[in-house]
Amino acid sequence: MVLTSMRKGFVSFIFMALLVMGGFGLVLSDAGGFFRNGVGSTDVARIGSTKISAIAFDRLVVKNLRAQQMTAQDAYKDGVINELLNREISKFVLAKEAENLGIVISDSVVAKEIKNFIDLSPIPTKDPKEALKMILQQQGMLEKDFVTQLKQEVAAQLVLKSMTGAVELPPPPVLTTALYNWLSMTRDIDVVDISINDEPMPADPDQATLAAFYDDIKDEYAIAETRDAKMVVFSPKNFAGKSQDEIFNMINDIDERLTGGESPDQLKDEYQLSITPLNNVTADSKLDSAAEIDKDPARLVQIIFEGGEGETSPMTELSNGDMAAFSVEKINAASFKPLDTVKAEVIGKWKESTRANNAKAKAEKILALVSKDKKSLKDASGKTVTRFESISLNKSNTNFAALDIQKIMGAPLNTAILIPSSDKIQIVVGVNDAPSKAPPTTEDMDQISKALEMDRQDEAQDQLILGLLKKYDVHINKPLLDRMYGATAETTAE
Repeated sequence: MVLTSMRKGFVSFIFMALLVMGGFGLVLSDAGGFFRNGVGSTDVARIGSTKISAIAFDRLVVKNLRAQQMTAQDAYKDGVINELLNREISKFVLAKEAENLGIVISDSVVAKEIKNFIDLSPIPTKDPKEALKMILQQQGMLEKDFVTQLKQEVAAQLVLKSMTGAVELPPPPVLTTALYNWLSMTRDIDVVDISINDEPMPADPDQATLAAFYDDIKDEYAIAETRDAKMVVFSPKNFAGKSQDEIFNMINDIDERLTGGESPDQLKDEYQLSITPLNNVTADSKLDSAAEIDKDPARLVQIIFEGGEGETSPMTELSNGDMAAFSVEKINAASFKPLDTVKAEVIGKWKESTRANNAKAKAEKILALVSKDKKSLKDASGKTVTRFESISLNKSNTNFAALDIQKIMGAPLNTAILIPSSDKIQIVVGVNDAPSKAPPTTEDMDQISKALEMDRQDEAQDQLILGLLKKYDVHINKPLLDRMYGATAETTAE
């Protein structure tokens, strides 16, 4: 349901699926030189006449990367920023297609969606008005913006549903049977352990080696970003003689003027604003000064960290009925502890890393003897071989993690693979497969059929999005993205 991921920023599961899946793999290209190598343009993309500005997109990037603790350059290199742009463009083209199809979402549909969410959610009230109030508080949104966004997302889902519904036919029985046989198969394996603790302790590294190692792990020694902000509070109680409409207009006026760049001090007397400085706020600050006026201070900290320096957030309702905005006065960028202050600890980590690498090299040598020279695992390693029987994908095993079992079962029989862990490297060879003796139940086959059906649905959605990208004339400003987040951006920043 569209509202299930509301608490994490009100992005529907459809768009989160597109983000994670990235199946349509939007190619970052500037077809026909539309952006003239990025010169003179401050838009990262254009969808017809609609533009996604660099400033707006960069705010989205900063907000998403903060939780992942990634630099923008690493995120760009790993494709994360491309996927964020994919998601934004998908939202635009789906909304445009819904508009062109004449899809209109009524207020009654919105009310039904909210009711469904309330019925299924852990919100501590089932009163619709009170629940909606709490949702708006959590999101820091005005009701009209909330309803507009909800209507857009429901309309986008209808587009996807109407245009990909044909793939909801159940998959052929031969596919479900084949997948059941694979999932229920068991495998016997032979294993040799290479213990990291058996590796000798190396001598201390030279300074150049240590500095290079520290550069790879310096995120472990990060000094968190801090922010100086002001909490600007408007209390409707100070205007008891005003009507609700008048109060609403006052809040909108404050919101527009603050987000438009006016200083909170300019509005202080006019609206009897309370302005509280908040200095050295970190992303995990408790914000005790706000505990008396809001039940969720962590939400307020998140708002502070979503804005850029010199910006003021939109107004958000507090638990006590007041309205608050947060102006970011100064951002003290994250940094790292100097190597000299943590040298002994880093040397210790380098030694452990070196021992682990030596154990891995030893395991890779054994792997080559088994794979290329066709030696037995025992002869190649000179160690005791342990046999584990009946390893299976559909049951847990105390000796191997679930992802390791997937790797073991996915390897061809009699083929050696490596399974690394924190204290050892294992060389594993599958020696025997056996089909399940129990026939599949109806429930087993239904679950497998549904999983295959979802995969086919995903493929159909990919094709739909690709078609809409062409239909609505999508252009990506790759040169600008390169300058913002590529290696040149990192060099410039230094």
